[in-house]
Amino acid sequence: MATTTNMEERSALPLGNGELGRRERKKLATRRALADAALRLFDQQGFDATTVEQIARVVDVSARTFHRYFERKEDVLFADHAERISNFRALLAQRPVDEAPLRSVRLALLISTRELDSRADLEFIRARLITESPALRAYNLRYLDDWARAIAEHVALRTHSKPTDPWPSLAGRCTMAAVIDARQRWVTEGGDSERRVRLVRTGLDLLIRLGTGFAPEKSR
Repeated sequence: MATTTNMEERSALPLGNGELGRRERKKLATRRALADAALRLFDQQGFDATTVEQIARVVDVSARTFHRYFERKEDVLFADHAERISNFRALLAQRPVDEAPLRSVRLALLISTRELDSRADLEFIRARLITESPALRAYNLRYLDDWARAIAEHVALRTHSKPTDPWPSLAGRCTMAAVIDARQRWVTEGGDSERRVRLVRTGLDLLIRLGTGFAPEKSR
């Protein structure tokens, strides 16, 4: 039986891409196909051993077409980054103004995590590649900074401060540390997409408890 918390995590509508024209839909489909093909090839033969030409061949396009969508091979791991960040910011903006900022961040991140449920197999491949490769972990930092910045800006807005002030800045960075820890545990321990959601939820709940001095949770 679904709990109230789980239902709330699923309650936001998928923000998606709205009404796109035929050309835009085709470009988006090609981009996704390239990203999916790349992840499967990375899983089968390794990231370093996979070439741009091989990825393009699976989708029946040229390497030149690949580079219209992605500057370099590493970027396919984050093909959905801009869309996910945009959706995350929209979810934060929808939260009640009197809600504790980290509560809003927690729920928005859990919804964002659940948006990946339909692609759990590919998401696990991506998580494993990033976790196991020092080079990809380093490359991932630029994308993690975008998430931390979005959180810091939300906390700053709700606390009438600046994103660079200690509280908003630390909120962003510490929250992403909890998400990274959940990802590493998911890769190490295995499990389905629901397992990943539980790990993220546990990490964020512990972070909130740390912020309140491990005060008992109020009944909800």
